[in-house]
Amino acid sequence: MTEWIFSNFRPLDKPIVYEGLSYPTVEHFYQAMKSPNPTYRSMIAACPFPGHAKMMGRHAKLIPNWNQVKKRVMWYALRYKFAPGTTHREKLDRATGPIVERNMWHDNEWGDCQCHKCRNKPGKNLLGQMLMYIRDKEIT
Repeated sequence: MTEWIFSNFRPLDKPIVYEGLSYPTVEHFYQAMKSPNPTYRSMIAACPFPGHAKMMGRHAKLIPNWNQVKKRVMWYALRYKFAPGTTHREKLDRATGPIVERNMWHDNEWGDCQCHKCRNKPGKNLLGQMLMYIRDKEIT
């Protein structure tokens, strides 16, 4: 089961700096990459909280190939967050068993929603799968 330590809302040890902008969380970075507009990306990067970045990302005009690149964007951010030597990697390496992004907000792509409507539909849990791959397969 995922915990707050694996959340994309959790602050990074060091912000991701990409194309001159600094992103304090995986969520900020992921949401900003949805937009082709540098000004909009800058506004997302400056959001005081990851929840605000997520809300802005929901309203972003998507880059034309977002569905093809969104997994690569997440891999990039997760590999940065959980790079060898980071506090996040140390916690990931200590985690045992399956990692499942359980949620109540109907996200059955990145996680596994447990609400009464989705409970019987297994989620893809892409986030959990990526974290377990980094933990189990990538050399530290």
